Amino acid sequence: MDIGTVSSIATLILFVFYFVGRTWTLFKNIEFPLEGISAEVVNADEIDNFMIDLGGSQIIKVMAENNLQYLEIRNCKWNNSGDSIKLEERISEKLRNLAKGQPIYIKCEIPEGVLHNAIVFQRYDGLKGVLGIAYDGRTDGKGVSFSCNKLQLTPKAIIYNLVR
Repeated sequence: MDIGTVSSIATLILFVFYFVGRTWTLFKNIEFPLEGISAEVVNADEIDNFMIDLGGSQIIKVMAENNLQYLEIRNCKWNNSGDSIKLEERISEKLRNLAKGQPIYIKCEIPEGVLHNAIVFQRYDGLKGVLGIAYDGRTDGKGVSFSCNKLQLTPKAIIYNLVR
């Protein structure tokens, strides 16, 4: 074999290992479900207009650290096995093209145990997520936590993160 053939084979092997490594890293890092989304209960007297009004008495302020393609609220029910939620009909309109750091105010009732609402979102890189809204009992100003978190890689997210 000449030096040209050996260097071509070595380059091909390195290229394959690069994409295998990027794919493995992508699927390994999906385990961090609350990546950049925070929520807290705010005083109802401070806010006059709500982006999403579900007819409750409490107001949640949701902020994302990344740009979101859309965000919506859906009803949810527990599966028969009791370990995950099943999304049902959409109860709010889709908020589209949300900038990072833009507060989203949601007027709703926050349950203290069994979830009945979930935030469904998609980031611009294609990552879809579902966050169940629940009251966590804290009185330090937050009072809201996300449970039953799910993240899903779409084909767009895989391609975006491979060539990024």
